[in-house]
Amino acid sequence: MLIWFCEIDLENNNEGLIHQLSTRQLTRYQRFCRPIRATQYLYSRLFYKRVLAALKADGHLDDFPIGQPHPPIDTEYGRFYTSLTHSGRYFALSFSHFPHAVDAEVMVQRDFLQLADWFANEQTITTIKESSDRALEFYRFWCRHECQIKVGNSNLNDYGFTEEVINSDCLPVMLSCLHRKADNPTIRHIRDVLRDPLELRL
Repeated sequence: MLIWFCEIDLENNNEGLIHQLSTRQLTRYQRFCRPIRATQYLYSRLFYKRVLAALKADGHLDDFPIGQPHPPIDTEYGRFYTSLTHSGRYFALSFSHFPHAVDAEVMVQRDFLQLADWFANEQTITTIKESSDRALEFYRFWCRHECQIKVGNSNLNDYGFTEEVINSDCLPVMLSCLHRKADNPTIRHIRDVLRDPLELRL
């Protein structure tokens, strides 16, 4: 199982890259009102295009369905399931032979207890409240919550979480993945989405 944690260079000129999008992707790209969302979309899809080419899965759709689980991808290396997440200037794309989910959140300061009340049970809220590092606990539980939503009603008895706090040049980022316990995710850090090697070892 592979997770690529990717950094977006916000100084790049998006206009010089949008010609690499397919017609379908360009239509979706142009619908974004917020520049950051458009930039996240652009770079994550260009990176996804690189991965599809490396896996020799060119016959697949070049985008993910909106608000639905990603369909599996058949490649020369077998069938893969994917998950994608964006936060600020980062995104993460994961591939596995089994259904899974990934979520990442830039760990900005918030009213953690008020937000936790929206999604967490009493035990989780207490854990966050009593923690010496509320940000760490809040984002751990928040990312787990998002991963569980993405995986849906699958049988999760043999599933567990892999989590890592990634210290970036700015704020740290919580990266969480819900996956089969038998899998051992490898996290690869990508700074140049267009050029850094994918390091596929399948």
